[in-house]
Amino acid sequence: MKLIAVWGSSGAGKTTVALALAAALAKKKDVLVVSAGNNVPALPIYLPNEPNLGTNQSLGGLLDTPGSISEASLKDRIHQHPKNNRLYFSGFVSSELPGISYKPISRDASKALLQVLNLTPFAYVIIDCDSNPAYDALTLAALEYAQTVLRVLSPDIKGYEFQKAHLAWMSGSSSLRVERHIKIANPAFSHTSLNDAKASFGGFDFILPFASQVTERMAAGQLLQGFSKSASIDFERHINALAARICEGGVNDE
Repeated sequence: MKLIAVWGSSGAGKTTVALALAAALAKKKDVLVVSAGNNVPALPIYLPNEPNLGTNQSLGGLLDTPGSISEASLKDRIHQHPKNNRLYFSGFVSSELPGISYKPISRDASKALLQVLNLTPFAYVIIDCDSNPAYDALTLAALEYAQTVLRVLSPDIKGYEFQKAHLAWMSGSSSLRVERHIKIANPAFSHTSLNDAKASFGGFDFILPFASQVTERMAAGQLLQGFSKSASIDFERHINALAARICEGGVNDE
């Protein structure tokens, strides 16, 4: 199993990138997307057409009691995409929040979950991370243990200041290996000054264009592939190139 962490600035489209990458990888292999984060329950976003998921289908109860996390107990907390039998999701259900509905996710629970996921038959597990790993144990564990980390940044002052602030403390940790992150600019609008952004951020490995069709499909819970509009086709082309890089090795060699 290859563990992939998708992390970056708030509003940069981390979840969009995670789901698009998952769809690309799921063309050939089984992929599981797991939500980390404290702010929004993810299953209604991943699967908006599945409104009746209850607490017994949420990760919350398992993460509340780390000793109960096993392949068997995880089985009912994993949900298949209705249009792709290789693509699966796990996370919190509607109305739930870590730290309120359950205890805050602990370091022990995070590590136990990642250890169990390593035993599952999924070829790829993508952790859809919270923006602030200092306040989310599962995000921090994913950043430490992932073979591939995608750093998704909005190519603007907000994304730049986010990177500057977080790298100030993350760069001191050898376990986080920030120099190996794959840097992704998202979304790049027609008015985005990409030359200035590249200079400020130290370059990007991938630049994803804003595409309204991608946004529309996200809202509808549809697969983020097989687009018909030019900007969306360009978005998918870059995602496929990213998937190919991850299949080949998945680290930033610069």
